[in-house]
Amino acid sequence: TTIREAFASSRNAAAVRLTQEIGLDAVAGASRRLGLDPGPNPDLDFVLGTSSTNVLAVTGAYAAVANGGFRVRPQGVLAVVDGRGGVRANFLETTRTRVVPQRCVEPTRAVLHEVVRAGTGRRAALGRAKAYGKTGTTTGYAGAWFVGWSGAHVFGVWMGRRRDADGLE
Repeated sequence: TTIREAFASSRNAAAVRLTQEIGLDAVAGASRRLGLDPGPNPDLDFVLGTSSTNVLAVTGAYAAVANGGFRVRPQGVLAVVDGRGGVRANFLETTRTRVVPQRCVEPTRAVLHEVVRAGTGRRAALGRAKAYGKTGTTTGYAGAWFVGWSGAHVFGVWMGRRRDADGLE
């Protein structure tokens, strides 16, 4: 099984083995540069998404791969106004800081394209437009997400049940 096939099929063991090969500290450092917090004492579980994060942060990390390796500050859309009210958005100026080495951009894109072409993200395929992305589920299937892009737009979607402070739904 190739890394493309493993990620396309969401085989978590491949992510753990790759992390062991690259080194936990290196993966945690890359996560931090991408705007993801692996926690103060990351272990192998964090590569499976067990650390506390949100879809906006993950979308920002994917945007860095989509745009050639530069970190951006993602912004969430909290409301969509219909044609009568117009659509108003204030987009802040962003600075470009390379967080993904250029040599890693295309191989990462290829893996994420495979997820949409033939893996768990097939339903996000856009016909002729090339699309990239990754699916995921939370523990106990309380939530599911997809983060991906096509062209200049990166989107993240999370669906699930909100839990209270005690973890109850």
